[in-house]
Amino acid sequence: MRALAPAALALLAAACASPSGGLSGSDGDASFGGLRATWEVPRRHFSDGKPPGQQVLLEVDASATRGDFDQALGVGDSLTLEGTTFPGPGAVQARFDVQQVTVDGRLRLRSDVGLGLDAIGGLGFTRLDLQVASFAASETVDQQGFGPVLGTGLFFELPPRLRLYAELTWQAALVGGGDVADVQVFETGLELRFTEALGLLFAWRDLTYQEERGGAESDIDLGASGPLLILTLRL
Repeated sequence: MRALAPAALALLAAACASPSGGLSGSDGDASFGGLRATWEVPRRHFSDGKPPGQQVLLEVDASATRGDFDQALGVGDSLTLEGTTFPGPGAVQARFDVQQVTVDGRLRLRSDVGLGLDAIGGLGFTRLDLQVASFAASETVDQQGFGPVLGTGLFFELPPRLRLYAELTWQAALVGGGDVADVQVFETGLELRFTEALGLLFAWRDLTYQEERGGAESDIDLGASGPLLILTLRL
């Protein structure tokens, strides 16, 4: 009978647990990498050594990151993911990978002194691979989302080699079951061009992935921030 006591207590805790605010956490030591290709319509041209005051760009961006965090659950709290319940008190460990591919059009406006503005609109694909574990259970969430991307950015150029920028984009990603994940990305940094076609982008990126899940499923609120390194191609 004594051997059955811990199992009985665990079952009782699960039965009495109430949903918490969802899985929520952020990794501030993440890193990002990827590839970005840009086509300019019409082809790039300079006037008196400066690019035109208005451009239309087509951009394809692929990037990835991974992170992890721990979340404490109090007495009576619980998380439910893919039908698996994680009861409190205790802690859960979350590890996640996020891959993103966006295809967008950009209207780029710039002044004579190099200051400019980007208006961004397009489509994005986001994949989340999430593993959650505790002393009592483990579960994996693997889902893909697709939806519109909107954003804006500010920049300062020293043509033709250097561009400093800050940019904010938002994607509404439709995932399985009719749920929608909000994916927001803020980044700021510089792009250094080595040749007309090849460059590197060094930046700091902050990503948030928020999803209100239906039914008994707990919401997901993930974050990752850290350095970004992207190879840029101008085609």
